Amino acid sequence: MKTTFARLFEVRVRHDYRHSGKNVDFACEPTLGCATELARHGLHFRVLDTGFAVFGELDGEGPALRRPLGDGIVLRFWMRARTDEATRVTDLDGDASRWRPGSCILVFANEQALDVGGGERSLCSAGDRASTADLVALRPLRFTLRRDTDLVVPHLRVMDSRGLTVIDETVRPLRAGAGATGRVEHAVDLSGFGEGEYRLRFEGTAEDVFHGSDERTPDTAVGLIEISHDGTIPIDARIQTSGGAPTGRRFQVRFGARSARWRYVVSRKRPMEADELTVSGPSTALSFGNSELVRDDLASSERIERFAASQPTPFVDQPVRGISLRRTVIVDGLPVTVDLRTNLPSPSPAAIVTAEGEAFADTYVFL
Repeated sequence: MKTTFARLFEVRVRHDYRHSGKNVDFACEPTLGCATELARHGLHFRVLDTGFAVFGELDGEGPALRRPLGDGIVLRFWMRARTDEATRVTDLDGDASRWRPGSCILVFANEQALDVGGGERSLCSAGDRASTADLVALRPLRFTLRRDTDLVVPHLRVMDSRGLTVIDETVRPLRAGAGATGRVEHAVDLSGFGEGEYRLRFEGTAEDVFHGSDERTPDTAVGLIEISHDGTIPIDARIQTSGGAPTGRRFQVRFGARSARWRYVVSRKRPMEADELTVSGPSTALSFGNSELVRDDLASSERIERFAASQPTPFVDQPVRGISLRRTVIVDGLPVTVDLRTNLPSPSPAAIVTAEGEAFADTYVFL
Protein backbone atom coordinates (compact mmCIF):
# COMPACT_ATOMS: atom_id res chain seq x y z
CA MET A 1 0.00 0.00 0.00
CA LYS A 2 1.33 3.41 -0.98
CA THR A 3 2.03 5.85 1.84
CA THR A 4 1.61 9.53 0.98
CA PHE A 5 3.03 12.45 2.96
CA ALA A 6 2.22 16.14 2.68
CA ARG A 7 3.82 19.20 4.18
CA LEU A 8 2.07 20.25 7.37
CA PHE A 9 4.09 23.47 7.68
CA GLU A 10 7.51 24.95 6.98
CA VAL A 11 9.59 27.51 8.89
CA ARG A 12 12.17 29.55 7.01
CA VAL A 13 14.88 31.24 9.06
CA ARG A 14 16.32 34.30 7.35
CA HIS A 15 19.08 36.71 8.32
CA ASP A 16 19.74 40.03 6.60
CA TYR A 17 23.47 39.47 7.17
CA ARG A 18 23.45 36.45 4.83
CA HIS A 19 23.11 37.31 1.16
CA SER A 20 22.52 33.66 0.21
CA GLY A 21 19.18 33.48 2.02
CA LYS A 22 20.19 30.17 3.62
CA ASN A 23 20.00 29.44 7.33
CA VAL A 24 23.65 29.09 8.34
CA ASP A 25 23.42 30.71 11.80
CA PHE A 26 20.82 28.67 13.67
CA ALA A 27 20.24 24.93 14.05
CA CYS A 28 16.58 23.97 14.56
CA GLU A 29 15.49 20.80 16.35
CA PRO A 30 12.37 19.51 18.16
CA THR A 31 12.22 19.76 21.95
CA LEU A 32 11.89 16.44 23.80
CA GLY A 33 8.17 17.01 24.28
CA CYS A 34 7.77 17.92 20.61
CA ALA A 35 9.63 14.79 19.48
CA THR A 36 7.11 12.73 21.44
CA GLU A 37 4.17 14.51 19.78
CA LEU A 38 5.69 14.11 16.32
CA ALA A 39 6.03 10.36 16.83
CA ARG A 40 2.52 10.07 18.31
CA HIS A 41 0.97 11.75 15.26
CA GLY A 42 3.20 10.11 12.65
CA LEU A 43 4.81 13.44 11.73
CA HIS A 44 8.29 13.73 10.21
CA PHE A 45 10.74 16.57 10.92
CA ARG A 46 13.11 17.50 8.10
CA VAL A 47 15.98 20.00 8.17
CA LEU A 48 16.19 22.29 5.12
CA ASP A 49 18.98 24.64 4.09
CA THR A 50 16.51 27.48 4.72
CA GLY A 51 15.09 26.16 8.02
CA PHE A 52 12.92 23.09 8.55
CA ALA A 53 9.61 21.48 7.62
CA VAL A 54 7.20 18.99 9.20
CA PHE A 55 5.38 16.42 7.06
CA GLY A 56 2.34 14.33 7.94
CA GLU A 57 1.08 10.99 6.65
CA LEU A 58 -2.18 11.27 4.73
CA ASP A 59 -5.20 9.02 5.15
CA GLY A 60 -4.93 7.09 1.90
CA GLU A 61 -4.67 9.62 -0.90
CA GLY A 62 -5.75 12.44 1.41
CA PRO A 63 -6.46 15.21 1.83
CA ALA A 64 -6.86 14.60 5.59
CA LEU A 65 -4.06 13.44 7.85
CA ARG A 66 -4.11 9.81 8.93
CA ARG A 67 -3.76 11.00 12.52
CA PRO A 68 -5.18 14.55 12.67
CA LEU A 69 -3.97 16.99 15.30
CA GLY A 70 -6.20 17.60 18.28
CA ASP A 71 -7.03 21.08 19.55
CA GLY A 72 -4.48 22.48 21.97
CA ILE A 73 -1.40 20.75 20.58
CA VAL A 74 1.80 22.84 20.56
CA LEU A 75 4.90 21.79 18.61
CA ARG A 76 8.08 23.42 19.94
CA PHE A 77 11.49 23.65 18.29
CA TRP A 78 14.76 24.92 19.74
CA MET A 79 16.87 27.39 17.79
CA ARG A 80 20.54 26.95 18.66
CA ALA A 81 23.32 29.33 17.64
CA ARG A 82 25.82 27.47 15.47
CA THR A 83 28.55 30.08 16.01
CA ASP A 84 29.31 33.08 18.22
CA GLU A 85 28.81 35.24 15.13
CA ALA A 86 25.11 34.36 15.06
CA THR A 87 24.30 36.66 17.98
CA ARG A 88 27.07 39.18 17.31
CA VAL A 89 25.73 40.17 13.88
CA THR A 90 22.06 40.23 14.94
CA ASP A 91 20.17 43.43 15.64
CA LEU A 92 17.17 43.43 17.99
CA ASP A 93 15.64 46.85 17.21
CA GLY A 94 18.89 48.51 18.23
CA ASP A 95 19.18 46.81 21.64
CA ALA A 96 20.77 43.37 21.83
CA SER A 97 22.03 43.92 25.39
CA ARG A 98 18.90 42.27 26.84
CA TRP A 99 19.47 39.13 24.77
CA ARG A 100 21.23 36.88 27.26
CA PRO A 101 20.95 33.25 26.14
CA GLY A 102 20.50 31.00 29.16
CA SER A 103 18.39 33.45 31.19
CA CYS A 104 16.01 34.61 28.47
CA ILE A 105 15.03 33.39 25.05
CA LEU A 106 13.38 34.61 21.86
CA VAL A 107 9.95 33.01 21.46
CA PHE A 108 8.29 32.94 18.03
CA ALA A 109 4.69 31.74 17.66
CA ASN A 110 1.95 31.49 15.04
CA GLU A 111 -0.64 33.22 17.24
CA GLN A 112 -0.68 36.26 14.93
CA ALA A 113 1.61 35.40 11.99
CA LEU A 114 1.75 38.66 10.01
CA ASP A 115 1.60 38.28 6.22
CA VAL A 116 5.03 39.34 4.89
CA GLY A 117 4.44 38.44 1.24
CA GLY A 118 5.79 35.63 -0.87
CA GLY A 119 3.32 33.22 0.69
CA GLU A 120 5.05 33.49 4.08
CA ARG A 121 3.80 34.64 7.49
CA SER A 122 6.09 36.09 10.16
CA LEU A 123 6.30 34.40 13.56
CA CYS A 124 7.80 37.55 15.12
CA SER A 125 5.49 39.37 17.51
CA ALA A 126 6.27 42.93 16.39
CA GLY A 127 6.68 43.31 12.65
CA ASP A 128 8.63 41.17 10.21
CA ARG A 129 11.90 40.87 12.17
CA ALA A 130 12.94 39.58 15.58
CA SER A 131 13.00 42.25 18.28
CA THR A 132 13.20 42.68 22.04
CA ALA A 133 9.40 42.21 22.03
CA ASP A 134 10.09 38.50 21.39
CA LEU A 135 12.36 38.14 24.45
CA VAL A 136 10.92 36.10 27.32
CA ALA A 137 12.56 35.06 30.60
CA LEU A 138 13.09 31.36 31.32
CA ARG A 139 11.84 29.65 34.48
CA PRO A 140 11.29 26.06 35.61
CA LEU A 141 7.68 25.06 36.27
CA ARG A 142 8.47 24.86 39.98
CA PHE A 143 10.26 27.84 41.53
CA THR A 144 10.35 30.06 44.59
CA LEU A 145 8.97 33.56 44.16
CA ARG A 146 11.01 36.08 46.15
CA ARG A 147 9.72 39.62 46.61
CA ASP A 148 9.88 42.49 49.10
CA THR A 149 6.52 44.10 49.88
CA ASP A 150 4.90 46.66 52.18
CA LEU A 151 1.49 45.02 51.78
CA VAL A 152 0.07 42.99 54.66
CA VAL A 153 -1.44 40.22 52.51
CA PRO A 154 -0.37 40.69 48.86
CA HIS A 155 -2.23 38.96 46.06
CA LEU A 156 -0.61 36.57 43.55
CA ARG A 157 -2.10 35.70 40.19
CA VAL A 158 -0.63 33.61 37.36
CA MET A 159 -2.21 33.30 33.90
CA ASP A 160 -1.34 31.02 31.00
CA SER A 161 -0.82 32.03 27.36
CA ARG A 162 -4.60 31.97 26.73
CA GLY A 163 -5.25 34.40 29.58
CA LEU A 164 -6.77 31.77 31.84
CA THR A 165 -5.97 32.11 35.54
CA VAL A 166 -4.11 29.05 36.86
CA ILE A 167 -3.06 30.42 40.28
CA ASP A 168 -5.07 32.94 42.31
CA GLU A 169 -4.12 33.26 45.97
CA THR A 170 -2.90 35.54 48.75
CA VAL A 171 0.55 35.34 50.30
CA ARG A 172 1.67 36.11 53.85
CA PRO A 173 5.05 37.87 53.95
CA LEU A 174 7.63 37.25 56.66
CA ARG A 175 8.37 40.38 58.72
CA ALA A 176 11.22 41.22 61.07
CA GLY A 177 8.91 43.37 63.20
CA ALA A 178 5.89 45.65 63.21
CA GLY A 179 5.96 48.09 60.30
CA ALA A 180 8.93 46.37 58.67
CA THR A 181 9.02 45.56 54.96
CA GLY A 182 7.85 42.01 54.38
CA ARG A 183 9.83 39.37 52.56
CA VAL A 184 7.97 36.87 50.40
CA GLU A 185 9.44 33.45 49.64
CA HIS A 186 6.54 31.57 48.11
CA ALA A 187 6.62 28.23 46.26
CA VAL A 188 4.97 28.39 42.82
CA ASP A 189 4.06 25.09 41.16
CA LEU A 190 2.92 25.15 37.52
CA SER A 191 3.81 21.54 36.75
CA GLY A 192 0.14 20.63 36.46
CA PHE A 193 -0.41 23.12 33.64
CA GLY A 194 2.50 22.22 31.38
CA GLU A 195 5.11 24.08 29.37
CA GLY A 196 4.31 27.49 27.92
CA GLU A 197 4.21 31.22 28.46
CA TYR A 198 2.92 32.56 31.78
CA ARG A 199 2.17 35.99 33.19
CA LEU A 200 2.78 36.44 36.90
CA ARG A 201 1.19 39.38 38.70
CA PHE A 202 2.32 39.97 42.26
CA GLU A 203 0.42 42.86 43.82
CA GLY A 204 2.50 46.01 43.96
CA THR A 205 5.10 44.93 41.38
CA ALA A 206 5.41 44.88 37.60
CA GLU A 207 4.03 41.95 35.63
CA ASP A 208 6.54 39.16 35.04
CA VAL A 209 6.27 37.31 31.71
CA PHE A 210 8.22 34.07 31.38
CA HIS A 211 8.41 30.76 29.56
CA GLY A 212 7.97 27.88 31.97
CA SER A 213 9.49 24.49 31.21
CA ASP A 214 11.12 21.60 33.05
CA GLU A 215 13.06 20.56 29.96
CA ARG A 216 16.73 21.41 30.11
CA THR A 217 17.53 24.33 27.83
CA PRO A 218 20.43 23.56 25.45
CA ASP A 219 23.51 25.65 26.24
CA THR A 220 23.47 27.29 22.81
CA ALA A 221 19.70 27.82 22.61
CA VAL A 222 18.75 31.38 21.64
CA GLY A 223 15.19 30.89 20.44
CA LEU A 224 12.08 28.73 20.66
CA ILE A 225 9.57 28.31 17.84
CA GLU A 226 6.01 27.41 18.90
CA ILE A 227 3.51 26.19 16.32
CA SER A 228 0.07 25.73 17.87
CA HIS A 229 -3.13 24.17 16.58
CA ASP A 230 -6.40 25.27 18.15
CA GLY A 231 -9.44 27.38 17.42
CA THR A 232 -7.84 30.62 18.63
CA ILE A 233 -5.25 30.65 15.83
CA PRO A 234 -6.19 32.89 12.88
CA ILE A 235 -7.33 30.86 9.86
CA ASP A 236 -4.43 32.13 7.72
CA ALA A 237 -1.93 30.90 10.32
CA ARG A 238 -3.38 27.43 10.94
CA ILE A 239 -1.45 24.30 10.02
CA GLN A 240 -4.53 22.07 9.72
CA THR A 241 -8.01 22.68 8.32
CA SER A 242 -11.22 21.93 10.18
CA GLY A 243 -11.41 18.74 8.12
CA GLY A 244 -8.01 17.53 9.31
CA ALA A 245 -6.05 18.33 6.13
CA PRO A 246 -2.55 19.89 6.32
CA THR A 247 -2.40 23.48 5.06
CA GLY A 248 1.31 23.43 4.13
CA ARG A 249 1.64 26.87 5.72
CA ARG A 250 4.98 28.66 5.30
CA PHE A 251 6.21 30.69 8.27
CA GLN A 252 9.22 32.95 8.59
CA VAL A 253 11.60 33.98 11.36
CA ARG A 254 13.75 36.85 10.16
CA PHE A 255 16.67 38.57 11.87
CA GLY A 256 17.98 42.03 11.09
CA ALA A 257 21.70 42.69 10.75
CA ARG A 258 23.57 44.98 13.11
CA SER A 259 24.49 48.41 11.85
CA ALA A 260 27.30 50.82 12.65
CA ARG A 261 28.88 53.91 11.17
CA TRP A 262 31.80 52.62 9.14
CA ARG A 263 35.10 54.45 9.65
CA TYR A 264 38.40 54.26 7.79
CA VAL A 265 41.50 55.22 9.77
CA VAL A 266 44.32 56.16 7.40
CA SER A 267 47.94 56.26 8.58
CA ARG A 268 50.71 57.63 6.36
CA LYS A 269 53.93 59.56 6.33
CA ARG A 270 53.31 63.27 6.53
CA PRO A 271 53.32 64.60 2.93
CA MET A 272 55.76 67.29 1.92
CA GLU A 273 53.31 69.06 -0.36
CA ALA A 274 49.80 70.17 0.44
CA ASP A 275 47.21 67.53 -0.45
CA GLU A 276 43.85 66.24 0.67
CA LEU A 277 42.59 62.69 1.24
CA THR A 278 38.96 61.68 0.80
CA VAL A 279 37.00 58.45 1.03
CA SER A 280 34.22 58.00 -1.49
CA GLY A 281 31.38 55.53 -1.14
CA PRO A 282 29.41 53.64 -3.79
CA SER A 283 26.14 55.51 -3.13
CA THR A 284 24.53 58.28 -1.12
CA ALA A 285 23.44 55.62 1.39
CA LEU A 286 27.12 54.93 2.13
CA SER A 287 28.99 58.22 1.86
CA PHE A 288 31.81 59.69 3.93
CA GLY A 289 32.39 63.17 5.28
CA ASN A 290 35.55 65.22 5.69
CA SER A 291 38.53 63.77 7.49
CA GLU A 292 39.09 64.11 11.22
CA LEU A 293 42.73 64.61 12.21
CA VAL A 294 43.65 62.02 14.82
CA ARG A 295 47.40 62.56 14.96
CA ASP A 296 50.02 64.73 13.25
CA ASP A 297 53.48 63.91 14.63
CA LEU A 298 56.24 66.08 13.20
CA ALA A 299 58.97 64.01 14.86
CA SER A 300 57.94 60.73 13.23
CA SER A 301 56.26 62.35 10.23
CA GLU A 302 53.18 60.22 10.94
CA ARG A 303 49.80 61.61 10.07
CA ILE A 304 46.57 59.76 10.96
CA GLU A 305 43.19 60.81 9.61
CA ARG A 306 39.77 59.25 10.17
CA PHE A 307 36.82 59.21 7.77
CA ALA A 308 33.36 58.35 9.12
CA ALA A 309 30.27 57.36 7.18
CA SER A 310 27.42 59.84 7.38
CA GLN A 311 24.95 57.23 8.68
CA PRO A 312 24.91 53.65 10.05
CA THR A 313 25.28 50.84 7.52
CA PRO A 314 24.06 47.25 8.06
CA PHE A 315 26.73 44.55 7.93
CA VAL A 316 26.63 41.86 5.26
CA ASP A 317 28.72 38.72 4.82
CA GLN A 318 30.18 39.81 1.49
CA PRO A 319 32.39 42.81 0.67
CA VAL A 320 30.77 46.08 -0.31
CA ARG A 321 32.54 47.20 -3.46
CA GLY A 322 33.10 50.74 -4.65
CA ILE A 323 34.67 52.35 -1.55
CA SER A 324 37.83 54.22 -2.57
CA LEU A 325 40.57 56.26 -0.89
CA ARG A 326 41.50 59.27 -3.03
CA ARG A 327 44.18 61.91 -2.98
CA THR A 328 43.79 65.41 -4.39
CA VAL A 329 46.84 67.58 -5.17
CA ILE A 330 47.23 70.91 -6.96
CA VAL A 331 49.00 70.67 -10.32
CA ASP A 332 49.58 73.89 -12.25
CA GLY A 333 46.96 75.56 -10.10
CA LEU A 334 44.31 72.92 -10.77
CA PRO A 335 43.11 70.11 -8.45
CA VAL A 336 43.94 66.60 -9.63
CA THR A 337 42.36 63.57 -7.91
CA VAL A 338 43.79 60.06 -8.12
CA ASP A 339 42.72 56.78 -6.51
CA LEU A 340 45.19 55.50 -3.92
CA ARG A 341 43.14 52.44 -2.98
CA THR A 342 40.02 51.04 -4.63
CA ASN A 343 37.49 48.64 -3.13
CA LEU A 344 38.59 49.19 0.45
CA PRO A 345 37.74 46.21 2.71
CA SER A 346 34.43 46.32 4.57
CA PRO A 347 34.60 46.58 8.38
CA SER A 348 33.91 43.46 10.43
CA PRO A 349 31.14 43.25 13.08
CA ALA A 350 33.90 42.12 15.45
CA ALA A 351 35.41 45.61 15.15
CA ILE A 352 32.38 47.42 16.59
CA VAL A 353 33.17 50.00 19.26
CA THR A 354 30.75 52.30 21.07
CA ALA A 355 31.45 55.99 21.60
CA GLU A 356 28.95 58.42 23.12
CA GLY A 357 26.15 55.90 22.63
CA GLU A 358 26.86 55.38 18.93
CA ALA A 359 28.30 52.27 17.27
CA PHE A 360 31.33 52.54 14.99
CA ALA A 361 33.34 49.92 13.10
CA ASP A 362 36.92 50.81 12.15
CA THR A 363 39.10 49.60 9.29
CA TYR A 364 42.77 50.63 9.25
CA VAL A 365 44.56 51.62 6.06
CA PHE A 366 48.35 52.09 5.99
CA LEU A 367 50.04 54.00 3.18
